[in-house]
Amino acid sequence: MSTIINPATGGGGTTGPTGPAGPTGPTGPTGDTGAAGSPGATGSTGPTGPTGPTGPTGPTGPTGVTGPASAVAYTFSSATSGTPASGAFRANNATLGAATQLVFSLTAESGAGINFEVFFNAPAVTILDSNGGAVLTAVASNVSNAGGVYTLTLESIEIGGSFTNGDLCYVTATNNGNPGSAGATGPTGPTGPTGAAGVTGPTGPTGPTGATGTTGATGPTGAAGGAGPTGPTGAAGSAGAAGATGATGSTGNTGSAGTTTAVFWGVF
Repeated sequence: MSTIINPATGGGGTTGPTGPAGPTGPTGPTGDTGAAGSPGATGSTGPTGPTGPTGPTGPTGPTGVTGPASAVAYTFSSATSGTPASGAFRANNATLGAATQLVFSLTAESGAGINFEVFFNAPAVTILDSNGGAVLTAVASNVSNAGGVYTLTLESIEIGGSFTNGDLCYVTATNNGNPGSAGATGPTGPTGPTGAAGVTGPTGPTGPTGATGTTGATGPTGAAGGAGPTGPTGAAGSAGAAGATGATGSTGNTGSAGTTTAVFWGVF
């Protein structure tokens, strides 16, 4: 009996290993922070300080010009009774504005005095103090000449300023006719110099803080950041599925011829 040896068959090819996982992609850049909101509005200004005190009164104007030459000079006496000295006059009250009589010497400082009896009406008298500029105006209701003096009983009297004993005064007398119509208003006098500036008032308190401003708009997105570093290598992937059956291997070489063995059956 002979043994027949079958030719060998090729085995299936092995599945290649699974490739490593790809690197993780870079993280996207963070956008820029939005701009800060604008500051709140400034608080309102505090109230104005109080007005400084009024400046001092301007200086007194110069003394007026001397009265007309028709005025007669008399010396004022502060006595309120008795006969005034030659060339003098007095009142019957130390407060001139309350006097009811003026008493004149028959003579004036320069000689002849005013003859108050010649006026067909009781006279109106004007007295100007040459020393201080005071003025006395009076209207007499009666004139008497007795005891070496003229005594004028007054209907009215007005005074501006003050008279001092011994002051030289200028006296004029006019007929006391019916009041004339009011004269035209005189021109306005020049404006006095401006007083010194008052002291500046204290600074008012600080106003309250203004309300917080509204939040500003979000700023634009920042430019993309540079690529982040490559992430670490991923863990090895799980084993891949079994590969498909490999193609049938090529036919093996024909084996060498076997040795013939004679087999005898039977009994010798």
